[in-house]
Amino acid sequence: NIGVTLGLNALKDEGYRMGDNDDRVRLNIGLQRKFAEKNLLLGVNASTQVGNSSNFLLWESFEKGYTALDSNVNTSNTTRINVDPYISWYKGNVSQYVNTRFLFVDNEVDNGDPNIDQSNTSNLFYGEYRIQYKSEKLKINLNGGLVAINSTTASPLYNGNQKAANYAAYAQIDKSWNRFLLSGGARYEHFRLNDRQEGRPVFRLGTNYQLASFTFFRASYGEGYRFPSIAESYITT
Repeated sequence: NIGVTLGLNALKDEGYRMGDNDDRVRLNIGLQRKFAEKNLLLGVNASTQVGNSSNFLLWESFEKGYTALDSNVNTSNTTRINVDPYISWYKGNVSQYVNTRFLFVDNEVDNGDPNIDQSNTSNLFYGEYRIQYKSEKLKINLNGGLVAINSTTASPLYNGNQKAANYAAYAQIDKSWNRFLLSGGARYEHFRLNDRQEGRPVFRLGTNYQLASFTFFRASYGEGYRFPSIAESYITT
């Protein structure tokens, strides 16, 4: 009833352009504990990655597309750490899930100009609760949940320290009749970026009809809503 996963990944890519390389090493671990008598599953996944990369944006000329303009290459030393605890349990036709994540990213950037600092650090916290009801007899599947995301970023690129958050609630129903499947859902999104905040609902609807063996007719309608990110709102470089 115990599962352990270990992984190690290494990459060394010298690229094909001047000073264009990507070197990184990642270690990941997963732990899982199953309580069969309680229909309960507990687990956590975690990984850490360190790397060094360099690249350039502008090339020297049309004839020298593999050469950096004025030999100007940006170098980044990156550290990424994530920890993802989760829980799932079920009873009868009802299943419940909790997924969480902590993500840390640190980018130390050297662009060759000591007067311009493009380094950045960020922390992200994510949490989601989802509940599902499934009935084979009624041929129905119901899903609903809550999501919360909070992040902070510190960088001269973004004029100092910035805070962003997203909170959402969603529900979806899937119903089938013989060859016909209907799916519909709604989600309310609420965004906050420092003192600015707004929110609105989005909807989706989909159908799937089996005309014959290996032949399906599908149609769908969906909405999305984007709120400007920290980079889109504050970046200066």
